[in-house]
Formats: sequence, C-alpha cells, structure tokens
Amino acid sequence: MRLTELIEYGLVKKDVIDTPHVTISYKLTEKGQALVSALQPIQNWAIDFKDHI
Repeated sequence: MRLTELIEYGLVKKDVIDTPHVTISYKLTEKGQALVSALQPIQNWAIDFKDHI
C-alpha cells in the first residue's frame, strides 16, 4: 500500500508546515491507530510461529 492511499483511506494525516524549508509531517489518525491495534495480534502470532510457517 502506498502512502497516498493510506492518506486517502484516512489512516495517515499529512501536515505541511510552511517554513523557509517546507517540512512535511505524517501521523497516524485515530483510525490508523485502531488498525495497528487490530493487526498487532497477527504480527505477534507470525513472530511466534515464524519457524513453522
């Protein structure tokens, strides 16, 4: 998945800070944080069983 898609789906928020050297910041939205929480158990399972799959 591309960063632009994550922004479109509302999982990531892009902030452009107008300074002499433009700064761009990316943060997970509440929706993105919820997805991380949902995927964490799957990641843990994969780590635990990586030698068996």
